[in-house]
Amino acid sequence: MKKDILIFCSWLDLYSNVGIFFREQAELISNQYNPILVIFKPKILTKKRFNFYDIIGVEEKKSKEGLLVLEVTYPHRDLLPNKINEYFKNLAIKYLKNFLSTKDIDVSFIHAQSLFDAGLWAFQYYRQFKTPYVITEHNQLSFFNVPSEKCNLVKKSLQNSVMNLVVSNDKIRQFVSNGLFFDFKNIGNLINNKFFYDAENSRNETVRLITIGAFSPVKDQITLLKALDIVDKKISNRIEFVWVGQNSWGNNQDENVNSFLNNFNFNNIDIILKPLLDRDEIATYLRTSHLFLFSSLSEGMPVSVLEALACGLPVFTSNCGGVDEIINDKNGVIYQIKDFLKLSNLILDFLNNELYYNGEEISKEIIDRFGEYAFRENLLSIYQSIN
Repeated sequence: MKKDILIFCSWLDLYSNVGIFFREQAELISNQYNPILVIFKPKILTKKRFNFYDIIGVEEKKSKEGLLVLEVTYPHRDLLPNKINEYFKNLAIKYLKNFLSTKDIDVSFIHAQSLFDAGLWAFQYYRQFKTPYVITEHNQLSFFNVPSEKCNLVKKSLQNSVMNLVVSNDKIRQFVSNGLFFDFKNIGNLINNKFFYDAENSRNETVRLITIGAFSPVKDQITLLKALDIVDKKISNRIEFVWVGQNSWGNNQDENVNSFLNNFNFNNIDIILKPLLDRDEIATYLRTSHLFLFSSLSEGMPVSVLEALACGLPVFTSNCGGVDEIINDKNGVIYQIKDFLKLSNLILDFLNNELYYNGEEISKEIIDRFGEYAFRENLLSIYQSIN
């Protein structure tokens, strides 16, 4: 009989691609375990809605993959003392536990996906019911503007977990920079190679450069555009630049992006905007492109870079964190953040065939390391060590 495990998700939208890798990882181990995804959602207390017993509860949902998802709602208000908000959270944990009991779900352990706030919820569950848990950190870690009470909870969460996992060694440096000296295991990120793989002879006839990322200062798309502006003035043949996902963080950035692009006047580069695509569409655009460009200022192990490599694309990426663990002279180049001159020269060398890469070899190497089989075996070995 398969063991029941809870996957606490720090962010997850069942109706978009936000947090989709939580669902993919859960589906990956569903033959060996019974994974149940859990989302905690605060509901703001108001004068009209102050009876918190009407707010707190657990609702069953299903993901597109058929996984059980539990949405736990609980009352919260910033103006209330911290002890009262903590009381509400502890009450939400009890409601969740009672709900699981009514469904005959016997939780063996919890996998918390990122500290803020899944790791904190896992610790609260552990304090009440002694259920073991592991934490995987995906996100950027910083204690900037984080209240001291929450910082202390983070430390306790890490101290009491069975294992602390990270998606790259760069994450360990982020923990250390915040004074968190614990043992960490680098588990990497999952590539869903059902979608992301190299397809022979699928490249677009016109040379196509591509990037993926929400429009944001941290993604630093200005560096990409500055580099392309230089390239545009030095080429005679037309090429394409595809920007995928500028609205992927849930905000409509169309007006801001168009205003941003109006600062440039491209004559030989056709700019193609794809504000929001599903996984199939993203994979198709990657397989039909020739080169992936990435300019982020701070990451950890960018999934978009992994997926581009899986599709056989060479990658020119900023030194944003984690990429030094996957980029080598056979699959791309790392340049310093904001160095648009270096990036422009790299792109020109690529367009002039002075840099050559084998797409089939690029895809095989990265899938062997982070594809479904490798990731599942690694994750299962960790799960089996818990009980």
